[in-house]
Amino acid sequence: MLVAVHLARKAKEAVLTEQRLHNRIRVAGWVVPNLVEALPEGLLALRRVVPTYCYFPGNPLQRIPNLHRSLQSIFIPDKSRQGRIAVEAIKWYWSTLEWPSHPTPQNRGVSWVELALDFIAATDMRYIGQGHGPETTLEKAKLAFSKISKFLHAKLENDLYPCSEGRITSLGPFGVRNAVEGLKIAPKLIRPVEWLPLVREVSIGAPVPYLALLQLPLSRIRSPFPRPYRPLLEGFRRTFPLPPRPP
Repeated sequence: MLVAVHLARKAKEAVLTEQRLHNRIRVAGWVVPNLVEALPEGLLALRRVVPTYCYFPGNPLQRIPNLHRSLQSIFIPDKSRQGRIAVEAIKWYWSTLEWPSHPTPQNRGVSWVELALDFIAATDMRYIGQGHGPETTLEKAKLAFSKISKFLHAKLENDLYPCSEGRITSLGPFGVRNAVEGLKIAPKLIRPVEWLPLVREVSIGAPVPYLALLQLPLSRIRSPFPRPYRPLLEGFRRTFPLPPRPP
């Protein structure tokens, strides 16, 4: 009888837990989505084989206030049209990212490699630096992306991202044993479903997983359609900016 009561109680607890997971939780006025439902099928499948990666960075999530407007006032001289277009896409990317006020224990930061991959997947801007083309590697794209981002960060008096830079271990679940350069806190990335399975595919079984990632040709990185980044819409917003939001 005691065993039956215990099993019935456990079943009731399981039902209550499942209900809570399927509800939206409000924390400090912000709506935090169910962590299981927030993951698309591609990431759910990946989480089953790589469970220790940070799939959700924490909560509540919020963007840096007025970052989009602040970035529009920064001009980076570039002789090529391709370079100017890439800079505008990088500005959009940073102003779209959401950051956790309370990072989860799995949040071990984010590498510049991950940020470059996410940027490319969200915008389809593969050729960031001068002379980049179809054979350009992720290493060169990462260097160009991080260089422009750090320049913007300095121009904004360190307000582009709300954390410090340093050596981080976010790629550890994929076999990258040594810490690599990145940011100490990971934001909610925009399109990891497009590139995170590729990270596992490239790194698994590689003698030096991080080197294998850096040598990845940009042509292998997927970008969805329609994409989150729409250059024509962003160009219209730059030409006809909205009035500032009331405090």
